[in-house]
Amino acid sequence: MAANNSSLALLIIEDEKSLNNIIVISKIMQHKGYKDIINLLMENGSANVTTMYVKLRTTQPVISQFLSKLRKFGMVKAYRNGKEIKYSVNVANMNTYINFLNNAPKIKETSIETQ
Repeated sequence: MAANNSSLALLIIEDEKSLNNIIVISKIMQHKGYKDIINLLMENGSANVTTMYVKLRTTQPVISQFLSKLRKFGMVKAYRNGKEIKYSVNVANMNTYINFLNNAPKIKETSIETQ
């Protein structure tokens, strides 16, 4: 049976740490708070913490905690603009993650019959 290249995952998992990172990123991207930050940054290009917590109607510590995890896994990048720190989506890493999910083999449900 020939392999279908379009259904093969393009990401090679080199070690357990890489696998754990993929799992954590998948969980992050399912959480409403993280998705709201990513969406806000994609709509605005960049924003500081104050803008995010005002627009998302939450607190500064919550936004800072979410940003910390998003930065740790490379989904968001930070840069200094004078005295403020602005955040933006790391488009290259986000595209890599999305492409991985889109090209990962699909798992089909099967029923297991017992005798």
